[in-house]
Amino acid sequence: MAPRTGERRSVHMTSRIRSRLRFTHPLLAIGLACALIASMAGTDGAGANQMRPRADQEQRPPVILREAPPALPKVLTQPLQRTTLPPRQYKIDKLLPQRDAAEDAASELERAGGRLRSPEPALRAANTEEAALAASQVCSTPTIDLRILVITADPTDSATTLPAIRQTLDYAGAPYTVFTATPKPSDPSTDRLAAVLADGCHAFYQGIILGNGEVAYNGPGGWTSALTEAEWQTLWDYEATFGVRQASWYTYPTPAYGFNWPTAGFDSTGTPVSATLTSAGQSTFSYVNSGNPLTITGAWTYLAQPLDGDTTPLLTDGEGNALIAVRANPDGTETLAQTFDGNGFLTHSIALGYGLVNWVTSGLFLGERHVFLAAHPDDIFIEDDIWLPTTPCGTPVEQTGASYRMTGADLLQVIAWQNVKQGQPTTSGFTFEWPFNGVGTTGIYSPDTLTPEAQLNQADFAWMSHTHTHENLDQTTYQQTLDELTQNHEAALAMGFTNYNVQRLVTPDVSGLANAAALQAMWDFGVRYIVSDTSRPGGDNPSPNAGTPNPSQPGILMVPRYPTNLFYNVSAPDEWAAEYNCLYRSFWGRDLSYQEILDKESAVLLSYLLKGDMNPLMFHQPNLRAYDGTRSLLGDLLDQTLAKYNSLYTLPIQTLTLDGLGQGMTERMAYNASGVTASIVPGQSITLTAQQAATIPVTGLPSPGAEMYGGQPITYVELAAGQSMTLPLNGSGPPPPPPPPPTPALAVATIPDDGYAAVGETVQFTMDVSNTGQAGAEDVALSAPLPGGIPWAENPEQSACSITDAVLSCSFGALAPGATASATVEAVAANEGALTTTATVTASNAATVGDEGSIVVGGVPNLAVSATPDNGNTTVGETASFTLTVSNSGPGTARDVALSAPLPSSLPWAENPDQAACAITGSSLECTYGTLASGASASVTVSAASTSVGTLSTTATATASNTASASDPGSINVTGVPKLTVSKTPDGETIYAGQTASFTMTVTNTGSGAAANVQLTDTLPSGLSWAESPASPDCSIQSRSLTCTFGTLAPEESATVTVAAQTTAARTLNNTATATATGVTAASDAGSITVLSPTLAVETTPDGGTVQVGERATFTMTVTGDSPGTAINVRLNAKLPSGLLGTLLGSWTESPNHPDCTILLGSLSCRFGTLGPGESDEVTVGVKTTAPRSLNVTATARANGVSPVSDPGSITVVAS
Repeated sequence: MAPRTGERRSVHMTSRIRSRLRFTHPLLAIGLACALIASMAGTDGAGANQMRPRADQEQRPPVILREAPPALPKVLTQPLQRTTLPPRQYKIDKLLPQRDAAEDAASELERAGGRLRSPEPALRAANTEEAALAASQVCSTPTIDLRILVITADPTDSATTLPAIRQTLDYAGAPYTVFTATPKPSDPSTDRLAAVLADGCHAFYQGIILGNGEVAYNGPGGWTSALTEAEWQTLWDYEATFGVRQASWYTYPTPAYGFNWPTAGFDSTGTPVSATLTSAGQSTFSYVNSGNPLTITGAWTYLAQPLDGDTTPLLTDGEGNALIAVRANPDGTETLAQTFDGNGFLTHSIALGYGLVNWVTSGLFLGERHVFLAAHPDDIFIEDDIWLPTTPCGTPVEQTGASYRMTGADLLQVIAWQNVKQGQPTTSGFTFEWPFNGVGTTGIYSPDTLTPEAQLNQADFAWMSHTHTHENLDQTTYQQTLDELTQNHEAALAMGFTNYNVQRLVTPDVSGLANAAALQAMWDFGVRYIVSDTSRPGGDNPSPNAGTPNPSQPGILMVPRYPTNLFYNVSAPDEWAAEYNCLYRSFWGRDLSYQEILDKESAVLLSYLLKGDMNPLMFHQPNLRAYDGTRSLLGDLLDQTLAKYNSLYTLPIQTLTLDGLGQGMTERMAYNASGVTASIVPGQSITLTAQQAATIPVTGLPSPGAEMYGGQPITYVELAAGQSMTLPLNGSGPPPPPPPPPTPALAVATIPDDGYAAVGETVQFTMDVSNTGQAGAEDVALSAPLPGGIPWAENPEQSACSITDAVLSCSFGALAPGATASATVEAVAANEGALTTTATVTASNAATVGDEGSIVVGGVPNLAVSATPDNGNTTVGETASFTLTVSNSGPGTARDVALSAPLPSSLPWAENPDQAACAITGSSLECTYGTLASGASASVTVSAASTSVGTLSTTATATASNTASASDPGSINVTGVPKLTVSKTPDGETIYAGQTASFTMTVTNTGSGAAANVQLTDTLPSGLSWAESPASPDCSIQSRSLTCTFGTLAPEESATVTVAAQTTAARTLNNTATATATGVTAASDAGSITVLSPTLAVETTPDGGTVQVGERATFTMTVTGDSPGTAINVRLNAKLPSGLLGTLLGSWTESPNHPDCTILLGSLSCRFGTLGPGESDEVTVGVKTTAPRSLNVTATARANGVSPVSDPGSITVVAS
């Protein structure tokens, strides 16, 4: 599913239904615009010597940009004056042509837009006797052909009025002939018109239309009328003789046309004229909404007042100037003139054109006029790409990364909008016709609110096939195409669509129109109407409201469809404006707002409505997104289009389905080709003759059962080839025949048991015969030639029927009113192709009836199924998934396809993603897929979290009603998941320097699976000599790095190692042990030991506090380990008192002598080594006193990492 450049692709069922190559890319429109500009741009400039203004073309790509129009000059120095003739005396003396003049004039006639011209007028005899005889005759019963003569001057009228006149007449289907009057004969007495206007009392034209009022052109001698004076007089005499009206499509106001001379002439592009219908104008233009002014713009316009009371203004401005007026001439004739230009693009020209034709024909002409609106939002049920507002210009439309599919809420808003339109007079019959893709209803979207809402409200719309998967049909085979149609048809039946039939089809991308195989499949399936694209070569209408038989399958009509600039990939105003301005910024010279875009594009759609164009319009489902919860882009566009329409027209708009449009176009084509001629005897009768069979529309002819449209009767006359029919003009018709006596009426239906079968399947036809009449049918018999090559049999057999030489024959005898009879035959399909039979029912007193039935036989499908685990091995706790896929590798479509699989009951299984076609009940998966085309597949994935070790097994089984089933097992091995933990435990969190620090490290597998290659590593604190305690064969310490290789640990199994070292000083021992294993997340744990410093106690104890001179004074110094830790390198120091002047003192000695102590120069030094907790060491020193004094000794103890401690002692020496 741009600017459409199109669509295209293969189907991806799970994400993007498709990439698109759309055909309505505006760049194509720009290219066409350039071609149109080149073809229509004239060489005439704005010079004053030019007569015809270039009327403005609609400002929309692709259209031509307007040129400043020049004024229409006054051509003749004296206004044209009619001679006065008695009205309707039917004198023919002015209408006697000479043979040579008639032959010359005949060469000037043109065919009208491909329409067959009437037979040329019979040439009058040129001898004087015949001329005199004809001149003396007066027509008591003249006949007038229903054909219009258009007289133009080339090139003056060829750019504007002539195309507008042709367009108006071609859409109405009114026969006409174009007489090109240029170049003007040099002899003013030359009369070319006399040869072609009439033959005696037979007038060849019911109305005259002039391209411009004086048939003026810029000839070799300057501006002049292309008609000679003799031709003007002949024309006026003809109009007076036969009461024929004349209308001038664009007129320079003169008294000859009932105007005063103009007071102004100007280009109304910059100065639009607001015009109002008078009461007389409201009668002439009865279909125009007279409650609103009509704007004249884009064309040169003259302002002139009506001349006198013989002029009846039909359209006036606010100053009383007559813009359209009817002049009652002295000879009893009437002429209508417009004082403004027009062309086929201008709204005022299109809107008024039908009224001019209706007036000039006095409301009776061959042809018809209706207004049509058929909107096709393609692709419902699937998604389309979206052009985001931020998308850079030039980005491929399929690479925006965004898509949109309508929701149920969107559809409800469409219904609400449609209901409003159906409540308005002009659109009471409007209904959307949805080209749908059934694949989107099969559960591939989740959540899907659209499908159930559409099913619930299907009766609000019309539906037609867009194929099942939107597959491009340019290269598809017969079978692939048939599968697309069949599957979509089955989707329609499943959805219960009521306003749907197989005859109408919109092919994806408007593809397959040249694919003979695809077209054959379409024909065999029953398709009779498809769309073409008017922007593609060969896709436009050959003539207005006509289609084109497909060259490969002429029985299939291609209905031209208009692409639009509401691109397929926009769903909100900012999206549309962004993409539109990317494409048209250079064309318009600036960016347009959303409202400006609506105004431009609604003007295009408006022109289709005003012209009576039957072509449907292409849109796409994103265009109906309720972008603000209520409104949609398409709703906004149609709202603005219809608002403009309702301001102009009051005619009801007809909405036809594609087959209705196709039938209408078929009738128009038959009418165009019928060679029909019609003539009237004024006031009495009309006679129609057709060379080929057709239904002939006659507007203005009343008859029993005539259609009334826009206040006018339209009678449809069915004529066989070569048939003539005369009808009264007053509509009375012949008296109705007496009611017929009761009669039987037979009906037969040939009903296949199914429209599709595979080779090897049993197929059935049931022929139901009924009598729907009011009398009994006698001798009722049924005959049906059965497809050959296979043995047919009745089921059940009945005595009234038999099969001989592959022909079913039944003799049912009498069949009462309302009674029925039937026969059923069956056979086994042997080959691919279509099995077709036609049941024919006869009776001795009733008309023969028949009905055809067909069964398409495809190849034998071949199912395969796979149950594929996403991973054959998984672990406890992980998600286990199976993807179950059923595929059809055979050449035929598999039908009633189902997939089932018992799922391991221990787990809570769920679809991932969920899909409507499948359901899990208990521990059983069941999927119903319906049909599966050749090469197609369908998948579902189920998932659950595994909870225990073991094997998860399932077997997928696929079945179909027309082929063998298939199975496939799948399993997933669920293993445990190892999980490591490690703990590092210090033997004590706090120790003292000197104590042993140790860590115990334990690795444990706490998971459900074995852990392989388990290893423990630890970088131990520096400065200590670490060793295993006890030694482990799995571990080693190298340069402080502990490495243990434990191999495999089963679930809940552990391995332990302890390391120890003697501490020497206060510090903190921090380190982390890490455990690893193959495929397992590493685990770590940190441990810490705080090493505290030991403390010492020291005590200095004198033997006595007082000694006498001469006695020995002694001190005992004790050092004790005062903490749980061991003090290392314990030292004791004390300064011993020495002798002073006048106080003699002997020498200090140890008592007893301590091996670890020395006294040197009055200082005691001891090295006690280590002291454990509570351990002590002491030393006693003494000296003999010699004089009174105080002896003070302070002992200080030290150790590694220990703060020094001291204790003083004192002895007083006294005299003895």
